Amino acid sequence: MKGMIVLALAFSGVISGAAESLDVDELIGRVSTAWQEVSFQGIFVQHSLHAGREMEFVMEIYRWAPDRYLIRFLSPDSVAGTVVAVRRDEVRFRGDAHIGRAFRHRRADRWLKGTALFREIDRLQQNYNIQISERINAIGRPVYALSIRSKRPNRPEVDLEIDRESALILKVVRRSPVARAPRTYYYRSIRIGPPDTLIFHRAWKETQPAAGKADWKSGKRRMETYPTLVSLLARHQGTVLVPEEVPKGFVLQTIRRIQRQNRRFIHMLYSDGLTFISLFQRDASWRPESRRHGRKKAASFYSVIRGKQAGMAYSLVGEIPEDELEQMARSLVPLKRAASERVSLTFIGPAVLLAVLIWYWYQKRKSHNI
Repeated sequence: MKGMIVLALAFSGVISGAAESLDVDELIGRVSTAWQEVSFQGIFVQHSLHAGREMEFVMEIYRWAPDRYLIRFLSPDSVAGTVVAVRRDEVRFRGDAHIGRAFRHRRADRWLKGTALFREIDRLQQNYNIQISERINAIGRPVYALSIRSKRPNRPEVDLEIDRESALILKVVRRSPVARAPRTYYYRSIRIGPPDTLIFHRAWKETQPAAGKADWKSGKRRMETYPTLVSLLARHQGTVLVPEEVPKGFVLQTIRRIQRQNRRFIHMLYSDGLTFISLFQRDASWRPESRRHGRKKAASFYSVIRGKQAGMAYSLVGEIPEDELEQMARSLVPLKRAASERVSLTFIGPAVLLAVLIWYWYQKRKSHNI
């Protein structure tokens, strides 16, 4: 929901046309609570990736605010009939296992809520221009049209339509500088108001709990988050690859260290307020040499650069041109905290505590003797 608040705050940017009369404070409140408060049903269309291929998904969505929704996939044929039912944190599904895992582990419903679009309002305003206007959309509903344009070349562009009645996001068009076609999400039709609850109850009984190949809650995987590189190095015992150069506008947002059985992966996430660059790295000895090692792979929506350095295998993934990722890859340097520094950081707390206890014991004994 933080992303929805950020989206609403973005409306305070450059305002044009009839939208100048908008009550921005009221709009912030409506957009930030729309997903929790609004019940509806509609036909939703999503152009996205599935099993490595670009596909158009058509699905029927039922929403019972604040904590239930149901998705029935209508097309393509390969996933038609798949059902996903969500009640609070419980996810049940029937049909395509790939979709079931996506909803269970990767929170694939973020495109419904709009929370994956904007997360950092300050950095967004530094790197992008924001404009808002009013119009009637393709399905005849009054909407606020939001336009996000980068101040730098070769960055994504985003256009949105926000329903004036409900403050729901009705359409998202995201154009990438590396994609063959834009990513588009939109409602072909929508009706505001609670659907029949029997639809959800029947689907809940007909579905099974969704589970992927590995469950984060089972203990097979463990993830730690670090706000800075210094905090990571204070705990990490191995080598870490760090870029000396990053594309303009991007800064390090967070670092994740993921433990899977006896293997550790590091994920460094860089953001410019709208799009992200991910630097994944692991010990290169964990897997045999891949025939595709070192090749550049252009995914449908992202540029991907892979390589090895200082015993570490890395992947750079971003929605920016490959040459910018290559320059970032060339600037990678290995860092590793010395063993003596790790020991001092590990024992400095207990050592201070022991010194305080000894001092307290000595003072108490001294006063007793007096």
